[in-house]
Amino acid sequence: MSLLEMVVAMMMLVLFTGVVVAVLELTARFVADQEAGGDGANGVLIDHQEIQAGLDQLAEVLGQPGISKERLDGRLTEQGWPQIAFSSSENPDRVCAPAGSNPLAWWRLPGPSLSFPAGYRICVWRTGLVESSAQALSSLQPGAKAGIYVLQALPERSGAASLPTRRLFCRPRPYC
Repeated sequence: MSLLEMVVAMMMLVLFTGVVVAVLELTARFVADQEAGGDGANGVLIDHQEIQAGLDQLAEVLGQPGISKERLDGRLTEQGWPQIAFSSSENPDRVCAPAGSNPLAWWRLPGPSLSFPAGYRICVWRTGLVESSAQALSSLQPGAKAGIYVLQALPERSGAASLPTRRLFCRPRPYC
């Protein structure tokens, strides 16, 4: 190998290494921004796991037969408590608990104190499979069925660092 060939080979190696380093720095900057999420966020995977655990606990509470269908549909109000209206898509403030709050406390339902990652609103929606009345379920009337609902964790800002999450659950649990 001549001296000229060696200089050309070294220049090509330096050029290739420089391009690789520049691309890695650029991608590392974007990945770090997306993984950080925001203030107080632990990253997408940890936030997603915390949301899934919280939605499991929330589904357990909402699936209890002691909470009446009328209370969940917003037809029964008690002492000025905020109504939950699973059927109301026009007013998401009745369906969604604000970010940073305990959904059960917001809806004035009994249960453990739940905490979700910052920046997520917790919402409950009714599906087309509506539950029958408590009398129809308890007397096992033909056609009586439990209802299917959707729990959602909706991020206030949508992006790669915050993903919406949902969970289906059935209520009342003894009839599912």
